Amino acid sequence: MAEPLGQVVFKVPELGKAGYELQVKKEARQEKERKERESELYRTGGEKAYSDNIYKLQGRYKKEVQLLFQELEKYGSQYEYSNDPSSLRKATEVSNRIKSVIDEYNVSVGTPLSAASRADSEGWEGYVDDRNTFNEKMYNVLNPEEIKGIKVENGQTLYQINGEWVPKESTPYGSKDPNQYNTVMVQKASNLGKYVVPSYFENENRYLSYKASSAEDAANGMVREFYFQLEENPELRADAAVAYAISLEMIPSENIPYQDMKKAIDKYQKDKLFEDEANDFYAKKLARVAANRWSTSNTSDFGPVGGEEKATEEATEGGASTEKTSNRAASIVPDEDMDLGLPPNMKENLDTEMIKNEDGSVSIRNPKAKNTTPAQEPAPVQGPPSVEDEVIRIANEVGETKLEEVPEDMETAAAMEGQSVQGKGTPEDPQSYKNRGVIPAAPKAKEGAPMPVQSKEVPTKSAKAYYTPVDDLTWTPQTVKKAMDRWNTDIPVPYEDFIYVSNKYGIPVELIIAMAAKEGNIGVGERQVKTKNFFNWGNTTAGDTLKGKEQDKYNRYFSTWRDGLEVWADGMVRLYRPEDGDWSALWSEEGAFVNKDGKRYAADKNYEKSIRDIINGSLPRQLGDNYIAAR
Repeated sequence: MAEPLGQVVFKVPELGKAGYELQVKKEARQEKERKERESELYRTGGEKAYSDNIYKLQGRYKKEVQLLFQELEKYGSQYEYSNDPSSLRKATEVSNRIKSVIDEYNVSVGTPLSAASRADSEGWEGYVDDRNTFNEKMYNVLNPEEIKGIKVENGQTLYQINGEWVPKESTPYGSKDPNQYNTVMVQKASNLGKYVVPSYFENENRYLSYKASSAEDAANGMVREFYFQLEENPELRADAAVAYAISLEMIPSENIPYQDMKKAIDKYQKDKLFEDEANDFYAKKLARVAANRWSTSNTSDFGPVGGEEKATEEATEGGASTEKTSNRAASIVPDEDMDLGLPPNMKENLDTEMIKNEDGSVSIRNPKAKNTTPAQEPAPVQGPPSVEDEVIRIANEVGETKLEEVPEDMETAAAMEGQSVQGKGTPEDPQSYKNRGVIPAAPKAKEGAPMPVQSKEVPTKSAKAYYTPVDDLTWTPQTVKKAMDRWNTDIPVPYEDFIYVSNKYGIPVELIIAMAAKEGNIGVGERQVKTKNFFNWGNTTAGDTLKGKEQDKYNRYFSTWRDGLEVWADGMVRLYRPEDGDWSALWSEEGAFVNKDGKRYAADKNYEKSIRDIINGSLPRQLGDNYIAAR
């Protein structure tokens, strides 16, 4: 019999508890699914690309990536909480767009900046532009006046130009082809080709002039040889094109940019009239030089010598005889044009000649012009690369060298090390470090500056962090590994060695990591591995392009990686440590990383900035909890 309604007991607390537990499980499951979606979003690569690169981007590229990242966060948030596949698809598209813009920046901006750094080390000697011109052009690429606004809609970047919003890709700024709006070419002025000056071609074939029977024969023989070689010699065709273009003032006669030479050669290849005119121009100059050589070789200032043709007429009438000597000086080709099928309107342009200056340099001159234009001594030249070829070439170089610059000759440092090393530093007799005991403190060490441990017992488990902006950071084998993992996860020495060297020599760990990373990704660089030399200490730049035994003349080998580490540290203390012990003075400003004699540590003019960026940027990101977890 059922109990009366009034006697039924409702177990409200138990039901509430069960409902609460179900709700907790549901929320936990939802949170787990959300985190899985969050992880899925991270794997699209957009967030990582943004965090790794936003600090180095500039101008319109930085603005574009920031706007795209906002789009990524919007679609990512939608996907995390709604599980909407379309949001994930859009987030993936935006991530790809972020990575694409960063790649575009690396090629269009990063590559020229790296090339400009190399030009800095050479003082821009022999380059088309100078540093100020480069900076001005780069500023215009990064901050074009024409672009008044940037926005992103549905993953597409729009530029506001002339009051209208237009897709970036439809403007020259977004073109995939390099141009003056999206990149800056760092170009070395090209040398004139071997035969740009016609007299050089004639000189190599001068035997034709010497064996000729007359000036006209010499001229015709040289012209025939020119057309014969023209068929098989692409360099000669290129030089004929450039010579003619110079005469027309299409291109300059010195510091010729690659694209200007390419323009002349392209016109020669594609424009039959230009080709014929260029060949005729060159042939006429050759004819004049060959004829002059023949004539001057058979005469002197005092009449016929050596090769003169002497014709004697014996007059039989009256028994008289006359002797007539033919003076070939009269056969020197005058300035009037020879008939080689040259159009009349070209005659003015043909009045050019090669002259040798007092200093031995060569100039191309038009006698009718007021000034002479010096030209470099001709050297063999291949067909110059296009702008696209040059961008690819520079990018490949950057990829091979990882934007690293090998230090300048460190022989001075090696010589001053004295008894701290033993061995010659050759493959057969590598150097090892001779411990010279406790390292003295800096002579005017200020309070708080890094200080060498004044004891034979040197800690290996911890070292103080001085300059990396990470709260409560202490360098331990674990934190050193975290920091170095960005460049190399297989360091060839125990991490304790870096802490030991930091404490013994008073060199901050962050500086050791930054310099080893800059020199070759902390033991990855080919010369580093070959010589057991983290810092390329004594590996001179003269050996950069050499291999094997030839390079060994410029290498410095160590018995162990530890020996190389300590020899470097010993040298740094004696040669580069500031008097007050504050190492940050070396990278605080450009041009500061010099030894006590004022010599730069590295040829790279941006070396200080690179060290600064690693210490203040790369290391904090690498050591951050979020960054480590994400990796």
